[in-house]
Amino acid sequence: YYWQAHALELAERYEEAMEASDQAAKLVPRSISYRHRAGMDAQAAHEYARSIPHLEATLALDPEHDEARFGLGFAQQKLKQNDAAIDTYRTYLKRTPTNAQVWFNLGYALMGKGLHGEASDAFRETLRLRPSYEEAKKHLRRCESETSPKTR
Repeated sequence: YYWQAHALELAERYEEAMEASDQAAKLVPRSISYRHRAGMDAQAAHEYARSIPHLEATLALDPEHDEARFGLGFAQQKLKQNDAAIDTYRTYLKRTPTNAQVWFNLGYALMGKGLHGEASDAFRETLRLRPSYEEAKKHLRRCESETSPKTR
């Protein structure tokens, strides 16, 4: 099922890949690679809620699995679970503070909660790591306009 899922994912048959990798994970639930693939295949099929248990299981088996932690934060964010996503991204960044995409996603989640000052800091860090990230520049300007004193 694992290799079938891989082939289906390469063929962009994401729903079928999700089903196959889910079967592999059910058959060997302690396999880090099977659980991670099941989580990522679910995300490829836009089934974010279905990806979370697999990614959490991956992290229970390997707490240092950065890809699973990023995927978990992304799924939480897609499901509007911003508090959980913020916690997940911050945990990720404690271990790997140089990932510009995680800083960006953290900023976006903070912005979604109206925490524009903290979001600005995250977008600044994104730009320090990846100066040409246009989307980060746009969101930083938006956050700064939200935190600057309004003039009449």
